[in-house]
Amino acid sequence: MKKVTAPLLAAILAPSLLFVSAGPAQAAGACDNHYIQITNQWTVPPNDWASGVRAPIKLKTDGQLCIGGDIGQATANWVGIEDQAGTKLVQDGWAHDKDPQTGNGRWCRFWEVIGTNYDTNGPKMGHCGDDADLTINYWEVEEDYVVADSAYHFEPNNCGTSDWTTCNLMGDGPKIAAFSSTFTLANTESTSGCGSEIMGAGSSRVTFSAMEERGPVTGSYSSNSLAYGFQGTCSHYQVPTHSATQFIDYDDRN
Repeated sequence: MKKVTAPLLAAILAPSLLFVSAGPAQAAGACDNHYIQITNQWTVPPNDWASGVRAPIKLKTDGQLCIGGDIGQATANWVGIEDQAGTKLVQDGWAHDKDPQTGNGRWCRFWEVIGTNYDTNGPKMGHCGDDADLTINYWEVEEDYVVADSAYHFEPNNCGTSDWTTCNLMGDGPKIAAFSSTFTLANTESTSGCGSEIMGAGSSRVTFSAMEERGPVTGSYSSNSLAYGFQGTCSHYQVPTHSATQFIDYDDRN
């Protein structure tokens, strides 16, 4: 199995949040420069292909954000598909950031494309404040055929709160021709800076349940061995479960 690639840390480019592929890990201070990541990968031998990833993720509307220097803070829970070079990514899920208009914390649905000519220049936030605490939403990024240009694209889909039966496209994803080998991720992340609290508490935790990925487009979804990674230093970030089918985390300050 290919090693876990660079973490996907978030940085604020005012006034919007931007989740980006970051490069080598930086020295971590007290709860700075950290992420929690689980990956499913079909990347050995080279040019293998992951064509889909999905997981129900439970929203937790807790955790305090802070501002450190000129860097705004945000946390997120998402699934995504990335190329091996770490320069192209399609992701969707839950995000917690500060409303650029009011400065108040908000919990939103989001999707984002990084790299390619479909780059969204930051996450596309929507339905902020519409989802109640403990809402479980089915998030998916999948290779689909687009009739309009007769090409396959990686598309971010919101499949609702019940099952995978009905999935709605959140926005235009990039052509798969722009990617080399791909792998999939389920990720909890926080921006660097002053140690924001990730979502979830000891008594009520964020849960990625029944995570699955899909090989070539003709294949089907299944659970596979996960490569688990935790970068940075933050003793408050707790990850009691990371298995082939489930990923649970929380912040013990909540």
